[in-house]
Amino acid sequence: MVRFKTKEQQQMVLNNGHLLFDNKPVIIKEWGPDVALIKHDVKKVPIWMKLYGLEVKFWGPGSLRKISEEVGRFIRYDDATTNRRFFGFARVLIEVTIGQEFPKDIIFQDELGVTQMVMVDYDWLPLPCSKCKGIGHEETLCRKSDAPKPVKKVWRPK
Repeated sequence: MVRFKTKEQQQMVLNNGHLLFDNKPVIIKEWGPDVALIKHDVKKVPIWMKLYGLEVKFWGPGSLRKISEEVGRFIRYDDATTNRRFFGFARVLIEVTIGQEFPKDIIFQDELGVTQMVMVDYDWLPLPCSKCKGIGHEETLCRKSDAPKPVKKVWRPK
């Protein structure tokens, strides 16, 4: 729970749209006495996608939107991409469906009909867990799973 000093601050956060913490989506809603603290059945989440090898001429808003929508619904690009301060990759925030395919590259044709290929990487993937119906981990790593957990070796001085 988060407490705000003013109603304006609260509304600014609630109206901001997508909130991320450690590049993972956070679900927010206004609290009231009748609010039930239950797990939401999340179907879509925002994730950051990095596009490597994309020529700078395709870093415009229209091109980035069109290319990123091959994977999910375009939301926005990051500040470094917008201001072209870092040319290692373009970074775009997209909304994706839980359990969908996440391609490692995107192929498209440029304005001259030449085929272009862009390598894609994701900051985080919403992996669905079949055991707890949560996201962000596989069943083998689920706390509710009966599967044996990997044993961590503990170092102890002799």
